[in-house]
Amino acid sequence: MVPSRSDIVREVTDFLVTTFKIAPGDRVFTPNVNLFDEGYVDSTGLVDLIAFIETTYGMALERRHFSSAEFTTIHGIARMIRATVA
Repeated sequence: MVPSRSDIVREVTDFLVTTFKIAPGDRVFTPNVNLFDEGYVDSTGLVDLIAFIETTYGMALERRHFSSAEFTTIHGIARMIRATVA
């Protein structure tokens, strides 16, 4: 069964908050924030994020996935995952 977009958003958010120690109540950190421009994920964190997505959703990301504009926000990542695993 393909997870819902809201489930993916929650799971990716939980991963990011835990892994990158994002402070509770951070008002900038939203599902629409650019994770890279705002400094939540750096090049090393990108590797962790890719590994999480591939492991959690059983998919192999290609360069086109993580170099796309969709991959910059949590909502975009959720749309990409749904489109790929559906």
